[in-house]
Amino acid sequence: ICTQGNIPLTFQSCIIAKDCEMSDWSTWSSCSKTCQSGDLSPGFRSRNRSVKQIPLAGGKECQETEEKEACYVGGEMLPPCP
Repeated sequence: ICTQGNIPLTFQSCIIAKDCEMSDWSTWSSCSKTCQSGDLSPGFRSRNRSVKQIPLAGGKECQETEEKEACYVGGEMLPPCP
């Protein structure tokens, strides 16, 4: 937005708003567990992405760069450990 009063438009310095730009998500990591132990805590996996363009001049803010979720095998809980 140009808000420099009486300066001719061709001489005004303007800051153009730019939204944050994120890379695509990476592939999911391997599950932190391969089987379910006696503590019944789930395993987790994660994926990441990076910021390609930081927001400028009030542009849309960046979202999370990491996502985590509990690991399930084929929609089922992990199999019991031997």
